[in-house]
Amino acid sequence: MSKPTQTELVDRNTVLKLLSDEEVSRVSMAETKSALIDGAEYVDLAHLDQGVQRFTSSASFQKDDIVTRTAVSDQTWSKIISRLTN
Repeated sequence: MSKPTQTELVDRNTVLKLLSDEEVSRVSMAETKSALIDGAEYVDLAHLDQGVQRFTSSASFQKDDIVTRTAVSDQTWSKIISRLTN
């Protein structure tokens, strides 16, 4: 994995700071990420420039770098989307 740029670190940290402790716990659980179904929405923290993505069986990402919509509250998801569109 290549070293992230400063911009990527700021964006990743900005998104992670939006999550509550409980949401961080859910996002960190491998079981949540291994249960992704086709069409599930997520953001890839390593590629925030790609915005919200939908999972497909051919999706390629590091599971440690994603936040799934189902792992966070609707309010937090809205905040994440707002940050990505600004």
